[in-house]
Amino acid sequence: MNFTVKQAFADDLGLGWAGGMADWPIDYNSYTSEDAFCEALKAKATADIIATPNGIVAHTLTLQPYTKPVSTGNEDRHAVKYWELPSGQWTFVGVFDGHSGHETSEYTAKSLPPVVKSHLERVLTGDPNAGPNAIGHAFSKAIQVFDKSFEDNLKAVIPENFESLSDEELQAVINDQATGGRVYTKVMKCMRGACSVITVIDPAKENLWIVNLGDCEAVLGERRTPGLHKASILTSIHNATISAERERIHADHPGEEEATLNNRVLGALEPTRAIGDHSFKLPAVYTEKIFLNAQPGFRAPRIVRQFTARNKTPPYVSSVPEVQHRRLDKSVTNKVIVATDGLRDLYEGRLTVTEDLIKRWVHVVMEEGDGFGGHKALSLASDGLGEDLNMKSMRLTIDLDRAWLDDTTIVVITI
Repeated sequence: MNFTVKQAFADDLGLGWAGGMADWPIDYNSYTSEDAFCEALKAKATADIIATPNGIVAHTLTLQPYTKPVSTGNEDRHAVKYWELPSGQWTFVGVFDGHSGHETSEYTAKSLPPVVKSHLERVLTGDPNAGPNAIGHAFSKAIQVFDKSFEDNLKAVIPENFESLSDEELQAVINDQATGGRVYTKVMKCMRGACSVITVIDPAKENLWIVNLGDCEAVLGERRTPGLHKASILTSIHNATISAERERIHADHPGEEEATLNNRVLGALEPTRAIGDHSFKLPAVYTEKIFLNAQPGFRAPRIVRQFTARNKTPPYVSSVPEVQHRRLDKSVTNKVIVATDGLRDLYEGRLTVTEDLIKRWVHVVMEEGDGFGGHKALSLASDGLGEDLNMKSMRLTIDLDRAWLDDTTIVVITI
């Protein structure tokens, strides 16, 4: 056997919230070697390597160790695409961190890339030599059009007079899963949300665009010589703990003291920019009459009713992304790390300063050789779980009755 069964208490994992929620101690598998742990992580994670025809390689990983039947499952999604356009091959990579459910992140991973491609084609058709700003504006517009389509699609399938209908009448319209779920699926996409970051690389591999909403992250690593790495953060965090985001929301909603409350939008949602989350974008009547009548629907309807009472002048959550452009130095080795906030959370309590954290990430993905056959996303997840073999074994395998790690998705792009 390549592990021994040991027992842990909540404090061993730093899970103060779990102290009274389980019968401690709880068993876990403590692996006897790094090789054994590597095999266990590969079995728990979903990992892949995607190589594009023009030489860009993406190492992908998504991880949620908790997989019991009562689990809602991993709500993260990701997409890697390459598009043959007249100007050459463009590469798209996106990660999407779903919250409140998987419906929006799953739909976005599937349906956003064609929208981004269409907007890119449109700007290049108009001007084959379009500059970085024009292309970046097209990407921003694509995100906003995509998010607006959720609202438009919803309004197309619900009765125009929905405000005057009873809850029973609306439930009969909304909860049509038995006949295909045409209405229900559109309602769900509006109710759920997803933070996202996408990166787009041009055919010459000289230009990189980063488009983000929420708290996913992108980091650029550059290696000039072995052991000499430079790390640059490419994204900002958009949530209500950030003073600039709170100030933006209050400037848009003067006189509404509860537009943010306890560092959450309307006192409920941490991300201030996201795809979906139309309970924070549409008038309150849509939540009261449509979203709260979906079955199954919100996990905590009482909280929904509380924040809906504060919804006076929507939207409060923005679909306007932050767009950055970076000129890539082709004389160095460039790697881009794109990840949901689960990656940062893995390092909680060990590395909390962003500069130190991203240097660590870049160091890990630039190193040659490891127990994962060179798979850099697996290497980064392993490093995040801990340097001590017993501790990371515990974090990977302990058998709790709820998720103890955030969903984590990592894509490492070698350009």
